[in-house]
Amino acid sequence: MVATIATVLALLTAPQTTPDFQTHDRAAPKLTVVSSVIDRGVRVAEVTYTFRGKPIRALFVEPIHARRHAPGVLFAHWLGDPATTNRTEFRADAMWLAQRGVVSLLPDEPWSQPNWFEAVRTRASDAAESAAAVAGLRRALDVLIETGSVDSKKVAFVGHDFGAMYGALFVSTDRRVRVAAFMTPTTTFREWFDLDTKRPPTDPAAYERELSQFDVPPYLAHARLRASLAQFAQRDPYVSATKAREFATALPARDRTVRTYTTGHALGIERATNDRRSWLIQHLR
Repeated sequence: MVATIATVLALLTAPQTTPDFQTHDRAAPKLTVVSSVIDRGVRVAEVTYTFRGKPIRALFVEPIHARRHAPGVLFAHWLGDPATTNRTEFRADAMWLAQRGVVSLLPDEPWSQPNWFEAVRTRASDAAESAAAVAGLRRALDVLIETGSVDSKKVAFVGHDFGAMYGALFVSTDRRVRVAAFMTPTTTFREWFDLDTKRPPTDPAAYERELSQFDVPPYLAHARLRASLAQFAQRDPYVSATKAREFATALPARDRTVRTYTTGHALGIERATNDRRSWLIQHLR
């Protein structure tokens, strides 16, 4: 009877439809180095790789004496300050980690495009582009592992805002990531896309059904993370305390750390940064 109840609960919490999160990229990943600098024992390279035939710009950060089978981190940036809504948001984190032997990849996400939220994405494309964003993270992980001499059993993910949201779907469907840190995520994409008040959906009910297949908690219920960190802000206009608790509760109970800071959505305070870095090093070791 216990097994039967558990099975029923799993079915009830599973996503009712399964979006296509496959990369559809058959060729082996390849990095093209555009430029490179050495800074305090760390190599920071501007690179490109391809995803579905399109070039993706990224930062590849590694110790100058990187060893084979090093731990690795894949970062996904936020949608916020235009200056850091791109591959540079986590550059300082990646530098700090590289000085401790970690290799990192920091790609530009689709929302790094100027005016992405207001003009590039559309209500009609939100679902398809959401699936593509998750597939893009899977491709980025291929690149990190296969071109960065990274140990596939020592890989972590860090995401902020939209990066954390799509990252939650990513780590729940790609079992190579067992350690993940999420910064100021909410639980449904609909609540953030509805901030686009000038372009409401033509059929709200149909839009809700389409977007609900990306609701985060049902995915996290099946994630195989061995450790997770969730960081939230008390002064966050985009993520309520209720939504923060909902996300945190959905994380696997095993080695789950939840921290809240007296700051805003950007989490731009030293304590939050230090907590995240220390947590990553602890769990990558």
